[in-house]
Amino acid sequence: MSTETVSIRCYLKDSYFRRNYHQREPAQTILLLFWQVLGITWEYIYILLMFQISSRI
Repeated sequence: MSTETVSIRCYLKDSYFRRNYHQREPAQTILLLFWQVLGITWEYIYILLMFQISSRI
């Protein structure tokens, strides 16, 4: 049951983002791009930090 709700939620979020992207509202797309870049940067920094910590130990 929980996996079903999660998949439905993901699908709804996907369709929402896709709809917004197809409308091509500049502010929305820029914000979405900003969040994607932020997420990638955060992941990169996190991996780097973990690597530094593991190499020290």
